[in-house]
Amino acid sequence: MKLLFVVCLFASAFNINAQVANQPVGKTVGPGVTWRQETVAEGPLSFNVMRVQLDDPRITIEAESAKDKLFVGEKVHQSAEREAQPGQTEIIGAVNGDFYSLKNFFPIGLLVADGMIYDMPSKYRSAFVLTKDETPYIGPVSLDVSLKVGKKLLKIDRINSGTKSGNSVVLFTPPYGAEVEPAKGKRFVFTMKGTEFLPNQPVSVKVFEVDSASSTPLTADTMVLHIPPGQIKKLAASNLDSKEGILSALLPEVSGVIASVCGGGPAIVAEGKINVRYMEEKMEKAHLNKHPRTAVGFTKDKKTVYLVTVDGRQPRLSVGLTLDELAEYMKNLGCWAALNLDGGGSTSMVVNGKVVNSPSDLLGPRTVANSLLVVALVGGGAETSATLEAGSPTAASPRNAESF
Repeated sequence: MKLLFVVCLFASAFNINAQVANQPVGKTVGPGVTWRQETVAEGPLSFNVMRVQLDDPRITIEAESAKDKLFVGEKVHQSAEREAQPGQTEIIGAVNGDFYSLKNFFPIGLLVADGMIYDMPSKYRSAFVLTKDETPYIGPVSLDVSLKVGKKLLKIDRINSGTKSGNSVVLFTPPYGAEVEPAKGKRFVFTMKGTEFLPNQPVSVKVFEVDSASSTPLTADTMVLHIPPGQIKKLAASNLDSKEGILSALLPEVSGVIASVCGGGPAIVAEGKINVRYMEEKMEKAHLNKHPRTAVGFTKDKKTVYLVTVDGRQPRLSVGLTLDELAEYMKNLGCWAALNLDGGGSTSMVVNGKVVNSPSDLLGPRTVANSLLVVALVGGGAETSATLEAGSPTAASPRNAESF
């Protein structure tokens, strides 16, 4: 069905009140996935829009950490190429993900990828969440992590934040690296039944006490718990060595087992209305400025996800959007909820192995901490519709922050 959108660019130097019924239709690039490019002369502006049908059983969206690790970076197209498994899965598309520390590529928000929790959520930021049954959520997230051994319950404060984390009890999961460095305190190794540790899916572990004065190896089926000297009293007279326990991470905002989480911020559309949470999510900087932007959103029925990039900082091609303009654009696409992701030089969209947008950095696509991948199962089945809606909103602008 062809839709006609009339969109205004507000709070900008332009006064766009353009109809876009004549925009080119999108094309099918994978099962349940269509993609189109859109240009707006006023601005100018250049968009890439990927539409993903979550109700197609052959397709899903996954968060992906650079090289399946922490503390390293990778370009989005490199992550897509690395994750493709010939004969099993194809990476139909990808966009850059969360903001990250420029010092060490550590993500700002919660990251859950490849069956593992990588870190704790930011206190203020929203995230894009997808459950194992393909239900999406966008909004603030929290994580209550604990170990229960018998009647003893030990709260875990941080995940993969390093041994120099003050008085915090820290859990180290396999993405941290090959080993956990020595530090004062008590230390335990957990052997897992299986290799998944996901929000809302408790995992059985066996606990072994080890010497914290030596490095502790990490493997695909182990985790390490470090308790600093100031927190050892929480164990009282408990002897956890060689005991069975339950490790859990509760994400109360979403029901069901969580398959993937990619942080971002701020949320910009909620319940079908523009609601740019830049103050609530502590992202005042750059929210009124035009920049390249990346966003993710989904429709009210939660069956369709949109991945969007708009290029910027290139006056002859595309000037970018403010956050308010980006929110308007996502709303007019039909998004019931939408989230701003990292932007600026990080903005990148890949379709079937090719970078289709025009990254603003002079050296091309930027190395980033994580991505969102559109993954297709390889196999039979009829193709879905070959076209997207004939038009799309022409514009509003985004506001970003952080690793610009």
